[in-house]
Amino acid sequence: MVHADSALMSFPSAFIDELLARTNIVALINRYIPTPLKKSGRSYMACCPFHEEKTPSFSVTPDKGLYYCFSCHAAGNAIKFLMQHQRMTFPEAVEELAHQAGMEVPRQNTRVSTETQKRFEKMYTVMNKVSEFYKVQLKQDAQANGYLKQRGISQETAADFAVGYAPAAPYLKKCLGSDYDERVLNTIGLIAQGRNGFYEKFRGRLMFPIRDRRGNVIAFGGRLLPNQEGSSDKSPKYMNSPETPLFKKRNTLYGVHELKKVRALSCLLFVEGYMDAVSLAQHGVRNVVATLGTATSQTHIRIALRFSSNLIFCFDGDNAGKRAAVEAAKQALSVFTDGCSINFMFLPSGEDPDSYIKKHGYQVFDEQMKKAVPLADFLFEHHSEGLDLNNPAHATRYVQTLKPLIMQLPKGVFQELMFNRLAERINIDVDKLKTNYESPKPRVSRERNDKSRKEILYSTITVALRLLLEKPSLANQAPNADKIRTLQKPGAELLADVIEHILNKKLSNTAGIIEDFRESPHQESLTRLAAMSNITTT
Repeated sequence: MVHADSALMSFPSAFIDELLARTNIVALINRYIPTPLKKSGRSYMACCPFHEEKTPSFSVTPDKGLYYCFSCHAAGNAIKFLMQHQRMTFPEAVEELAHQAGMEVPRQNTRVSTETQKRFEKMYTVMNKVSEFYKVQLKQDAQANGYLKQRGISQETAADFAVGYAPAAPYLKKCLGSDYDERVLNTIGLIAQGRNGFYEKFRGRLMFPIRDRRGNVIAFGGRLLPNQEGSSDKSPKYMNSPETPLFKKRNTLYGVHELKKVRALSCLLFVEGYMDAVSLAQHGVRNVVATLGTATSQTHIRIALRFSSNLIFCFDGDNAGKRAAVEAAKQALSVFTDGCSINFMFLPSGEDPDSYIKKHGYQVFDEQMKKAVPLADFLFEHHSEGLDLNNPAHATRYVQTLKPLIMQLPKGVFQELMFNRLAERINIDVDKLKTNYESPKPRVSRERNDKSRKEILYSTITVALRLLLEKPSLANQAPNADKIRTLQKPGAELLADVIEHILNKKLSNTAGIIEDFRESPHQESLTRLAAMSNITTT
């Protein structure tokens, strides 16, 4: 079955509002947590399912349709819970809730035309059909099966990853029949223009379909079989699909679809290639994804953090591996949040994950994963190599290297700890370090600063937002939104937006309002505001 890409679909706001109103968020969350929620006043409490704790700090407020953890600050509505806890996509979460509520899901396409959607569906159909053809061919080819056996890959593991075989002779016309369309095939990278017309790119190769989270095949990786190596066309040993409308390397991780079969993800391992990922899975390491030979991107890390807050990057221990680790660390800094853990595992020079686990087995590999170097340790140690930190010139160079990296981190506990550690390494007071190396800020008197904070925390605007989130019908009595925007007060623009969303889309409940701001940077702050049960004014 082809699932339309999430970028190609949206759902009417009125439907989402009604869906969330019908969803019993307490009953929903109770299905997925080990200890049931217990009533506490207007709310229900339990230990948070998003981090380990002994004292319950996870609150669910049924009349608002929201959950909030007072410890790790995880927050959201029923849709967000399924996306965070069950690793569902937005469309999957909506469809799951609709199924539970007995509601039919309406569709509307706001980002693309119907013609474009049909074009994407055609591309998905062709890719999935070709992938099925490859799987059938694998069963019939003794050499391809022999190579899998030689690499230690069982039939069960090959089936889990939908591994197939592309015959050496032309096959696409036979495979696709009436779906054969050179324009489509060229667009999705299965054929390419040569001197004598189009030719099929993947031939005589073991095929690894690259699937999105919904299971659609969006690209292929092909490994040339040994009997085809050294052929006259000088084909590379490994070949990936080119970038297409379906496939962007920097936005794709190999193995994310297969992660759905992993029940408990204590951590997620990054490797470079699909053969490494498949080989590790064969030996029991199922919590693995691959970057397909490209440098780790922020998008890769964001995708991975949806599955686990504990990431481990596996690299060779040589200089190239260290350089790749530094680049991965830089990408991680901007998306790092308090509560997540990013670590680096270095294999002996000349080893890759495939060869290492075959040589040493699961237990040794697992021990190496547990010894992975934390992000902070790696950065501080790597950038101090060759420096004498007792030498003022070296210490200054050290700070000048690390300071921009630390400043990339979101403000929070981890950034503070990084500054403290840097100060300790060069034996300087942390406040002086920040004063000397942070960008100068305008001077504001303490009295004025305290007054500003008080106005933001307890302003009339904040109270109005809380009241609207508590009782959306009050929007009918609110002043005109354009008039509110003229107010020179923090939050006035957001207040006007909330009023307009409620009135224009006829939103009737807190969770529906929060969901309507899903693409807005204000959604998190609105969620936290709504989760705070007491309204305080001065």
